[in-house]
Amino acid sequence: MKYKIRQLVGWVIFVIFLFLLAHYIWNHWEEFSFLGRLNSIYLFPVILTSLALPFLSSYRFFLTIEKLNKPVQFIYVFKFQVLGRFLNRIAPQSGVVYKAHAFGKKLNLGYGPFFSSLISFTWLDLLITVIFCTLLIGAYQPELKFGRFQALEIFMIISVVLLSSTVIAVKAFKKAPSNISSRITPLRGLVVRISAHIRGGLKLVSDSKLVALGALIILKEILVSIIRLYFCFKLIGFSPEFAMLAIFMILSRLSSVIIIAPGNFGIREFLYGYLSDWMGVGMSEGIFISLTLRAIEFILLGCLVCFFAFLDRLNVKKVSPCFNKNKKSIF
Repeated sequence: MKYKIRQLVGWVIFVIFLFLLAHYIWNHWEEFSFLGRLNSIYLFPVILTSLALPFLSSYRFFLTIEKLNKPVQFIYVFKFQVLGRFLNRIAPQSGVVYKAHAFGKKLNLGYGPFFSSLISFTWLDLLITVIFCTLLIGAYQPELKFGRFQALEIFMIISVVLLSSTVIAVKAFKKAPSNISSRITPLRGLVVRISAHIRGGLKLVSDSKLVALGALIILKEILVSIIRLYFCFKLIGFSPEFAMLAIFMILSRLSSVIIIAPGNFGIREFLYGYLSDWMGVGMSEGIFISLTLRAIEFILLGCLVCFFAFLDRLNVKKVSPCFNKNKKSIF
């Protein structure tokens, strides 16, 4: 029931932002005159980099699961990540629910280990992304500002908060109860289970080898994302500064952590618009870039979903390792 209510709220937010976006485009259509001057040759590298990002993200999640001593093939992780991303663009958080079910029921990965992996995956992403952006701004453009505030100071504060909260959380959850007594109340049992998931995630975050490998992959994801953004701006005839692209990309990644509407449609468009306007390009250009990336991502994910569905239909184990021993669909 609660999940259906969250879905309903997500769709209401989607409709509101869809109306606002359509209203903006209708009233500022003259600002989209740049569409006639697009350099379409830059679409090809945008598509390639968009295809590379799911592979990198899936491999990082694959390494996280391996640390739980859960043997799993990369093809499974990639498939479920792709399907999860696709579903998140249709209904808020539906991708997470699907992946929890897929990993739990099809690959014998319990819900506890899955959510521990997810917590570690998300937390490490936030931590490395913010720290990298702080170092980048400090090295290349420390004078950048958000209004009256120094961008470097803002990201330094966020970095310190994330680092200190990680240390405090690791110490705090080490003392949290790990066993559920038969006499425990339902509320207490829920708290214990949530604590166990968070403790498992923090244990993975404190694994130095996993953090090092994860950080390396995240840096590659950041670099690919910056390159993709660069080609998106080149598509409309603009060459932004590297530090500005980094801030643009970081804020975009941070905004995608919590999905409150299908694909955060409209929310990301206006965020891109405001950031693009802040860079001196124009709000309409930012909205166009977001819509272009959204279309490319949706088409690529849709093609991958169709590809996996086709392999599943073949039901031939020699064609793909994506089928279980009973040759049943893992969708």
